Parts: sequence; C-alpha cells; structure tokens
Amino acid sequence: MSSAPTTPNQEFPNFDQANSYVETVRELYRNGAGEYRGRRNEDQQLIAEVTSDEARLLVDGVMLGLLALSGTDDKKTTANLDSDEQIIGSHSWKSFRGEFERLLVGFGVLTNRLHRDGFGVPSYADLGEADRIKAASVMLTDFLAHNALRFGVDTSGVHKTDFKTIHTDDGGIKHERITYDKDKAKTRHELDKNIRKRGFSSSPATHQAGKISPKEYVKLRREHPEMDADDFNQAVSFYTDVRKELENRE
Repeated sequence: MSSAPTTPNQEFPNFDQANSYVETVRELYRNGAGEYRGRRNEDQQLIAEVTSDEARLLVDGVMLGLLALSGTDDKKTTANLDSDEQIIGSHSWKSFRGEFERLLVGFGVLTNRLHRDGFGVPSYADLGEADRIKAASVMLTDFLAHNALRFGVDTSGVHKTDFKTIHTDDGGIKHERITYDKDKAKTRHELDKNIRKRGFSSSPATHQAGKISPKEYVKLRREHPEMDADDFNQAVSFYTDVRKELENRE
C-alpha cells in the first residue's frame, strides 16, 4: 500500500492511497499529535462549514442512489431526508447524516492542524475535489462498517457457549450445548435496542471511524472476547487510543 501524500495537492490515484491517508491521520491522532476537539481558528471555521456541506451532499447522494436502485420514486421519502422521522432504533436519517457530518468536519479540522504543525499530511481542505471525494468516501465506508459492528448488524465473529436444559418426553432431563455469536443482534427488536442504547458514539466523543479502522475494531474485539459488547463498544467510542486503554485494564 502506498504511503500517505506529503504535499497538500498530491492526488490519490486510487482508494488504497486515500485509505492510507486516513489511516495515517488516525494513527497520529491516537499518538496525541492532534485533536478533533478544541477552539477553531478562522480558517478552521471555514473548513468546517465547507466540509459539512460536502458530507451532507455525499450522504444524501448515497441514499438517493439506493432509492433509485430500489425503484423508489417517492417524493415524500426524499423529503424525509431532512426530517426528524425515525427510521430505526430512535434515529432519523437526519441524525445519521448529522453524525457523519460531525465526523468529516472533525477530520477536516484535525488534518489542518496536523499539516500546520508539520506532521507531513495534507490538510483535507487543500486537496483537490477528486481527492477529497476519495478520502470522504473512505470515511463514509468505514463509518457505515463501524455502525454495523457497533449495533450488531455485522459481527467480529466472537462466539459464546451456553448449555440449555431440555425436558424430554419421558420425563428426563438433558443438557444441550449451544454456541452462538456473542455480538450479532438476533432479532430486529434487539437491533433497535442496541442502537438506542449505544448510539453512534459516546457523546461528545468523536465517532470511532475517526480513531480506528473497522479492521482494527474486529482485531481488538477478537483479542478481548471476554468483554461485554456494550462495555467494549463504549471503550472504542470514548477513548483516544482504545488499544492502550484495553491493555491497561488487563
């Protein structure tokens, strides 16, 4: 995989390089080189405004594309992109989109600070339009993947074994061994419950896609299968360097 660009206007010929750029920024953040939070200067305020617009257009474009592919031609559905109508687990499309806006705005501000402080990565705002789209698309893809893992739509493959007591027809008792996925939601009701309880992040913490990749999430989860899923997701969402935090707990 190619290394991250070292000049503000260098293009990403492919998504691998855009992904490398995002990974480099995450690593610098985990190492304390920069912060998502904090007072923004005038340039960073402008970056935040422009990046927010780009995030909104990207997310809505994906949604409208999905509606078109599904054959949906419903003006009411399209209008609901800006409403507070709940779509799943007490979250509206508006709140979903707003969380991604917050993530990408934070990324834009963080990269500006890292570039300013000489860490060798370009500011997101200084990239050409095509490169910003690639970087933002990497962030959106990972945002969706993290949400799927966090809520139990997808899974890291951590399993748990229990024993179920069964009463037989002849009045006897037998114990059946049952192995199941520890993190995957088994019903729509459980999925909705997970979403309501866990949210997108431990507010006001930055969404975990700004800190680690989904691949790293899966690796960490497999390294800590004994943790309760809610506790694990809270740690991933809240701490800057979750690997270090989990190691300290041990």
